[in-house]
Amino acid sequence: MKNLNSTPTTVASIASKATIRAGATKSRLWHPGIPIVLLVMLTLIISACGMKPNKERLQYEIEELESEVSTLYRDTGKSTSTIAQSVILRDAYLKYADSWSSDSLTAEYLFQAAMIDADIQDDVSTGIKYLERIVDDFPEHPIRSKTLFLVGFTYAEQLHDYTKAQKAYQQYLDEYPEGEMAGSVRIEIETLGHTPVIPVSPDSAVTNPPLISEEP
Repeated sequence: MKNLNSTPTTVASIASKATIRAGATKSRLWHPGIPIVLLVMLTLIISACGMKPNKERLQYEIEELESEVSTLYRDTGKSTSTIAQSVILRDAYLKYADSWSSDSLTAEYLFQAAMIDADIQDDVSTGIKYLERIVDDFPEHPIRSKTLFLVGFTYAEQLHDYTKAQKAYQQYLDEYPEGEMAGSVRIEIETLGHTPVIPVSPDSAVTNPPLISEEP
């Protein structure tokens, strides 16, 4: 079985991305006396009232939260603070996805939201809906093939819905017969429902791809 460490991870590259991208917009979007969490909450409240958030501002808030979550996870692991900030980050990802449903960043944010639900919230049944949305709405996106594999793998190994797993795996082979994960998919189909069930564990790199890089 192929190790899913090759699958895109959630905050593995977050700290570097945030550092590079945030500097150009920080002076225009953020006042140092205002906590970033407050800005995000205000954005979500405005959106709940039917007002579309500012795209650039929301992107910046997401980048700041990504950096915060990465630092928290590195320093404190899955602490209460890490979990709380991760939930706020996930909600910001989803707000962006709902506001700009066809934007290419939406696919990446949906993937990140799914990884937060799986790894931090231990809720793969919700996270898989975000993955399926990527498969359905972004046919040309670079992460779609790996996402489709992950849909099948999650149904098989974590939700034990072998019918849906078979469907996702077959879709992968139909659309990506020479894809990176094609060999693993064929093995998975052959052994579907017959291999020992791997326990769901936040610490397992197989059942839950790592949300946060453990590297400094």
